[in-house]
Amino acid sequence: MLGIGAMLCEYRRKWRAVNLLSFLGTFLLYTMWFEDSTYNAALCAGAIPPVGKTLFVLGWLGVFFAIYLVMPIIYGLVKKVKSGNEDACLVLANAAVTLYYLYTVLFDSYRNYLALAAVTMAAIHLAASEIANRRYKEDANLRLILQTIGICFATLAVPLYFKLNAATIAWACEAVILTLTGLRYKSPLTQAFGFLVMFASGVCLFCDLPTHTEKFSFILNAEFGTWCFVAAAIYICHLLYRKSQSLQSYSAIAQILYGFSVITLFISASMEWRWYCKYDIVSAGDHIMLKGLIIILTMIMLLFIIRPISPGGIVPAILAAGLATIGTLFAAGNFPRFHNDSFTIFFNLNLAIVIIFIAGLFMAARLFWQAEEKEYDSRGFAFMFALGAILTLWVILTEEIYLYFYCYNRFEEATANWKFLAQMYISIMWAVYGTVLMIAGFWRKIRTMRYISLALFAMLLVKVFLIDTQEIRNIYRVAAFLVTGITLVGISYLYQFLKKKGFFESLLADADRSLQDRTNKEAE
Repeated sequence: MLGIGAMLCEYRRKWRAVNLLSFLGTFLLYTMWFEDSTYNAALCAGAIPPVGKTLFVLGWLGVFFAIYLVMPIIYGLVKKVKSGNEDACLVLANAAVTLYYLYTVLFDSYRNYLALAAVTMAAIHLAASEIANRRYKEDANLRLILQTIGICFATLAVPLYFKLNAATIAWACEAVILTLTGLRYKSPLTQAFGFLVMFASGVCLFCDLPTHTEKFSFILNAEFGTWCFVAAAIYICHLLYRKSQSLQSYSAIAQILYGFSVITLFISASMEWRWYCKYDIVSAGDHIMLKGLIIILTMIMLLFIIRPISPGGIVPAILAAGLATIGTLFAAGNFPRFHNDSFTIFFNLNLAIVIIFIAGLFMAARLFWQAEEKEYDSRGFAFMFALGAILTLWVILTEEIYLYFYCYNRFEEATANWKFLAQMYISIMWAVYGTVLMIAGFWRKIRTMRYISLALFAMLLVKVFLIDTQEIRNIYRVAAFLVTGITLVGISYLYQFLKKKGFFESLLADADRSLQDRTNKEAE
């Protein structure tokens, strides 16, 4: 009765202090009664209280909730004036206290009804928000606080009723809806709640790890489907921001969301393949898992670059470069584990898998070269990817030659001088590789490739002097030096010949012309 009287005073006189005092007094008395009641004693003892007493407790809680939801907003709705900050705080405090007692009474014994109560609270607050919007649109503060509370209760109801997988999917759907609504009505708060709910969905994914603990149906299982669903939901949110042109910052948000979407897909695919290798193809060994991860790395790396799937921009480019670095180190470091028997050099599945990754690096370099992004230097990324591909191929070919002789000696036929043969053929490969880089550098007019070739020849010279000639007779040392010298003289002659033909002058002119063209395009 005192609460109703306070509400009438607030409506007639706009005495906001009366609202606060009434709220504190009412719930203080309710708390004192609840703590001393036999109902609370039964809860503390772990017993299930009678349904009648539960309805009595919740009935009075509902009455107090209704009074202190209406009290702070009725004056503004009737008189069409903006509510104050203290009114919004009172609405929020009322929802928080009500939620606390709902949780205390229902969580242990009536969890499904707690979820129903949360849905009811959400509907009430969202309905109040709609009434406030229709009655007085200028009162954005009240409308947003009611929407926020409603969204929070709706979000909370999902894990209270469903299992974790269902909650994850439901939250992902809710995030898409909130993002769409926030962009449609230009509400930053609604968009922020969309991000928050999506974050909660991602947390649920990691709470359910490991995804598998025994044999399972590869790809066609609920756990992998849940991860893919969340990745798809994030991708849809990225599309919504990508299509919206109202703010420049939306482009950065779209890039970040796309990055999270692809990373989520990468993590899910990697875990799915790992658990499949562990539980279903145990006898194959770790090298099968490692080969699959290289393929997954290649595909995910290209997803960051390929347009129009990717939104472009600096964020996907950096993520692609990071994955390329990880893939390069991973491939070079684990390639020796691929060969567990003798094999045909250069024509085997193990090398082909790594070549797929290297081809992905070259493809990425070409895509960056053709992108011509205004936000960042895409050709700089093209250079980095091409350089990484060239160096990775060199390292892998070196390992391939060495592993061929190692595996032949161990699994096929013991060879006393297998290390010498391996080093000799590695030197030959280096010479051929350096020559190919030099020719390609002249042909494509790429100075960096020629510098890499010269550096490789310098390393070859050091290797021949310090390693290859230590275990052979003098006559073979002379022959090795002679072959290396002839190669270097040939390269030197090629440089002099091209210099006389004006090759380098034309190269500089082409570079200046290209730079001028790019400057003109940027100016336009």
